Amino acid sequence: MYQEFTPSNVDEVSDTIFNKIELVAKNHGLEYLPKKISGNPNRIEIKFSALINPKKASKEPWKCFDKNRCKQFRESIEYWLRKLEKEEGLKVEVGNIRFDDNSINSKLIATISEEADNLEAAIIEEVGGKRNWLGKSFKYRNKNYTVVKANNRARKFKIIVEDRLGNEYGFPVSVVARYI
Repeated sequence: MYQEFTPSNVDEVSDTIFNKIELVAKNHGLEYLPKKISGNPNRIEIKFSALINPKKASKEPWKCFDKNRCKQFRESIEYWLRKLEKEEGLKVEVGNIRFDDNSINSKLIATISEEADNLEAAIIEEVGGKRNWLGKSFKYRNKNYTVVKANNRARKFKIIVEDRLGNEYGFPVSVVARYI
């Protein structure tokens, strides 16, 4: 568990993340290229690319990238990063994935879990909710939901909740306020 990121543990954390992404890339027959790391005591930003490399494919090689392939790749990365989050006490978010025929590019942001939760609570408060909503559960139309984060750029569905299967949904602040 990390209290803050220092130059020595930034390398350690980024190497661990690089290894997870490289594993996913190899499983999809891609060549992984780490690009850039920037870090401060609160967060680490990692940019990376992956190229199609049919010679290194462990499964059926991909011919080109499309939306479905990017979605598969993202789901694989997120699966491994969730395991890493539990082991290391981090919160890692995958940014938008941009792609062309032969490559994909993306960014990961790693923060220390406790600090990330404080930031999420502040964003929930910013969009009109209450700080203590983060992690709270409520029942809506006979389904249980848990508040996991907020989207301050959304116009209407600003509170993001998760059902018991892990599916995320956007809810208006007023609905969450009524049922919490």
